[in-house]
Amino acid sequence: MKPEVKALWTAALRSGEYQQGRMVMHSPDGKFCCLGVLCDVYAEETGLTWGKVTNQGSGDQGLEFLGDVNYPPPAVRAWAGLTSSDPRLLVPGDHVTRQISELNDGLEPRLPLPFAEIADLIEAQL
Repeated sequence: MKPEVKALWTAALRSGEYQQGRMVMHSPDGKFCCLGVLCDVYAEETGLTWGKVTNQGSGDQGLEFLGDVNYPPPAVRAWAGLTSSDPRLLVPGDHVTRQISELNDGLEPRLPLPFAEIADLIEAQL
């Protein structure tokens, strides 16, 4: 991951400006998942905006960003220097890596992780 983008993303996650949501990058009620925060940082840098509300197969609704609702589109991944739309990170104490979306949305007792903890993992591992 590009260091300058990592710094912008982790700062945004820690800023307190984003309310954490689940299942979509940006929900109609203004909440974001951690991947949506990355897209929003890209939007601020490029002047792009979020698109229309789209229903997901699960019934969840999300705003589109460059045609995607659940994961950063290729343009965002290229800008950030990510090779995956859903990078894997290791949570201390776990024995397997988890997709970042699972850390944000997870249903296990330890999950979801708050944005600040996700930012710490991004900083250390990406």
